[in-house]
Amino acid sequence: MSLGNRGGRRPRKPTQLHILHGTYRKDRSYPDEPQPPPASLDPPPGMDGEALKFWTETAIELSQVRLFTQLDRRLLTIMAENWAVALDAQKHLGKKLIIKSPSGFPMVSPYWSIRNKALDIVHKGLIEFGMSPASRSRIKGTPEAPKPEDKKGVHRFLA
Repeated sequence: MSLGNRGGRRPRKPTQLHILHGTYRKDRSYPDEPQPPPASLDPPPGMDGEALKFWTETAIELSQVRLFTQLDRRLLTIMAENWAVALDAQKHLGKKLIIKSPSGFPMVSPYWSIRNKALDIVHKGLIEFGMSPASRSRIKGTPEAPKPEDKKGVHRFLA
């Protein structure tokens, strides 16, 4: 029997999210945790439309809080493609949740399940990045270190 993602131990939160949430403790950090380089904000080739818009906006938001690395590009691409699928399914769905089957019986539109599955994938990705409303309420944010030219008086000599 597979327990899936919810059974057993909860997956470990990345150090960068601990720092943003204000729960980082050096004694509990992993010195061997990989520190991938920041990712380029250039979208993957061939992406267009709503997927491109979602990818660009989300990449900028994640990079502003230093959460977008080279290893995250694939997850963001999956999220963006599913966002476009969900919007397309919503257009086809319109206001007709119940349609008639070929045999004449009422049934739920197949676009409903397509939309919901795509949005579920996007939602899971948002949680992985700490972008759900519950995660956002716990983020305290870390101010960037002042630039040398921003330091005034004696503080410009202190590191």
